[in-house]
Amino acid sequence: MFGFDKNAFAVPVAKHDHTELINKIADSVVRRRMAMPVTLLIESCKPVNRIASQFMLVISPLLALFVSYDQIDDFSDMLQDRECIEKLILAIENKNNALTNS
Repeated sequence: MFGFDKNAFAVPVAKHDHTELINKIADSVVRRRMAMPVTLLIESCKPVNRIASQFMLVISPLLALFVSYDQIDDFSDMLQDRECIEKLILAIENKNNALTNS
């Protein structure tokens, strides 16, 4: 009716399967024994996940000093999808539980 794009307000979905990235991040977090603070940070940032992913793209020239543009793009794409965020939290919790139980 007004010419609005019906997909403009659609929930974004990740372009790729980020299972490998999620496992890599979870391993790194658990290895550093930062599972609880990182989980708390991710949970508290869930409502603004899309804004955070776009902010990462804005500051990507600065982040490129530390990591590659491909890693920034993959992580930003992962942040847009709430299912990926839930998978990341679950992976961190599972790896942390496996470490504490062994």
